[in-house]
Amino acid sequence: MGGCDNWPAASERKLFYQEKAAWEAQDIKAYRFTARTRLNIPTRPVTITVTEGTEPVIESEHDHFDVLYGKTILDIYTGIEDTVREEKQSYAEAGYSLKFNVRYNDQYHYPEFIW
Repeated sequence: MGGCDNWPAASERKLFYQEKAAWEAQDIKAYRFTARTRLNIPTRPVTITVTEGTEPVIESEHDHFDVLYGKTILDIYTGIEDTVREEKQSYAEAGYSLKFNVRYNDQYHYPEFIW
């Protein structure tokens, strides 16, 4: 479980890995979800369709986009882990505590909202 010691709270870390395992256990091979561009600019929806064995198809109303964390649900989980690891270090160096929240979908266990 890479990066697990970097979570702001043990309960957040535990929930993250439980939800990630529940997502993986479903073994969903094809799905579609809507993500948003980076939080520091006005957000616009980006719809991503994932089908096993092909590159994810991205639909957007604008030419330039930067999907927050990744193009698949597993990419998003990895992106969250990387962000927590990187941000916790920089916050600690500045003398602050990292606050990181994720709301998970109750049925499918993917990260639904990150703030």
